[in-house]
Amino acid sequence: MCITDLEARIDAFSVEIERQKEVLTKLEHSRSLLQRQLNAVRDQVARLPSELSSDIFLQCLPSRSQPGAPYPPMILLNICNAWREIAIFTPALWASIHIDFPRAKGFGKLLAIWLERAGKHPLSISLHRTFDDDITTVVRRHTQQIKRLELYSAAQTCLDLPMNMGSIPSLETLKLGPQSVVDERWRFCAVLLTLWTALWMDFPWIPNT
Repeated sequence: MCITDLEARIDAFSVEIERQKEVLTKLEHSRSLLQRQLNAVRDQVARLPSELSSDIFLQCLPSRSQPGAPYPPMILLNICNAWREIAIFTPALWASIHIDFPRAKGFGKLLAIWLERAGKHPLSISLHRTFDDDITTVVRRHTQQIKRLELYSAAQTCLDLPMNMGSIPSLETLKLGPQSVVDERWRFCAVLLTLWTALWMDFPWIPNT
């Protein structure tokens, strides 16, 4: 058999291998869809009223955010279509987020989707280390809703957030880490009830008690 014939046969096998790969991919996708449907049929939660299912999902939320731990809402999205729909339309599930950087490029878009799913629900946001302008822009859009804010970030990044009078009117809890800026403008947060700090620090604008 000549070289030309051998090359032709190799090319033919290569084409067939690629075709079989496509067939296998389609079969795996179809199997995955069927498995999701089976899970939905077996799932007792999917048969409950959506309000009750939402309450059950909320019990999955941790009392404190843990760096590196998977976010419960993201886990719920991947169980089945029924759970995904319930999770997406349960704003309280998306009202709290802990962000530890660095993050992959484009994370700002994912954060925007996350906070949009929270609707008008009060927000708890925790930002650790240095974060980029995309994150700052997204957080700015939701300052009216922020009830709890934790900052463990570089000084300039903290100053980028709008801390002027009335910019965070719902803020009740502020936690500042060792790298955060203690700026006098924080005093103008309208309903700031508690101020936590990771270090003992002197706040000149807080009167002695």
